[in-house]
Amino acid sequence: MRPIPIPEKGVFNMPGVCWYWARGVTTTSGALSTATQPGLWAKQPAVISKVAATAGRYKVQLPSAHYVFLGALVTLFGPASAAYGANTTGFDWFLRAENVDAVNGTVVDGSFLLQFTQTSYADAEVPDGTSFTVCIGVADGT
Repeated sequence: MRPIPIPEKGVFNMPGVCWYWARGVTTTSGALSTATQPGLWAKQPAVISKVAATAGRYKVQLPSAHYVFLGALVTLFGPASAAYGANTTGFDWFLRAENVDAVNGTVVDGSFLLQFTQTSYADAEVPDGTSFTVCIGVADGT
């Protein structure tokens, strides 16, 4: 078994890795609940907001830009008994407009867009009452 080369400094070959988690809870038509998130979610430094007049699109804002944006993973939690509308609701997702990575000294604001799509890949809202978490990986290079 090989030891981890630099365990206290992050991931090998990508030093200074840190993670953010953010949570959004939908109400109707993709709107986000304004209720205070429970527990540690209330302290999350990453903020999710709905992009107006755009189906299934959310802006994820980190507190600052980072040297390297490693990516994000999304987990959806649907309501216990609602019909999801299978082909017309947003269960697939991808990222748009990455504005986190400041590797070349570019002025960035530390945000990216999260887009949900239906099975035809058209933009679509997630079912009402769905919550989702976003795990975001970044590195500062130290």
